[in-house]
Amino acid sequence: MFTPKIFYDKETNTHNIHLDELKLYAYADTLPEAVEQILDLAIDYAKDYIERFELFLNVPDRKEQNPYILRLSHCATREEIKQMLLGNAYGTKKGE
Repeated sequence: MFTPKIFYDKETNTHNIHLDELKLYAYADTLPEAVEQILDLAIDYAKDYIERFELFLNVPDRKEQNPYILRLSHCATREEIKQMLLGNAYGTKKGE
């Protein structure tokens, strides 16, 4: 289960989304921009992870990400990935 941290940082005036499970972090002027950024990062990272699977499985802090990458790889659309990572309207996730 992904547990994103979504918040506004008053010091930097940015909207932030942290996906600690994948060690991915997005910072943007608006929340929709941060959402698109974290989606792009997650998609690109999952693709790279799968392409270099053996390498990532041999790195301890990356090996533990395997279940999360597998879940992402089963998503057919960007919207499904968004739903899995952030839930509807950045709130409730499927199954909650």
